Amino acid sequence: MKVGFASADIESLSDAALRPALREALTVFRDIGFQLQETQLPDFPRGPGEVIVGAEAPTVLRRSDRVTEQSSNSPTAARSAALQAALETPARDYLQAMRIRRLLQQSMLDYSPASTC
Repeated sequence: MKVGFASADIESLSDAALRPALREALTVFRDIGFQLQETQLPDFPRGPGEVIVGAEAPTVLRRSDRVTEQSSNSPTAARSAALQAALETPARDYLQAMRIRRLLQQSMLDYSPASTC
């Protein structure tokens, strides 16, 4: 089985403290029989994903009905405030993000790094 990885993500984008562990993980994958192929993913925008995750977080965490009950002095007050704000995501923004997500998913299928591996 082939596994693609982006060395730029390991060597440039990851935290320096994590790089040895990431390199070791690649060695483990190779040692257990994976064929490693260096590749590079297209540069996709992050905005749609942030909208989707932000809008879905209160529902997934099942905290939406308890968000306002948190004390403002609580360590989780900032998290509660963020979840409360996420409840206000306009449907049009969420739906547009979902449309863009679908285009990104199709782009990944079309990218087909298997053809370069």
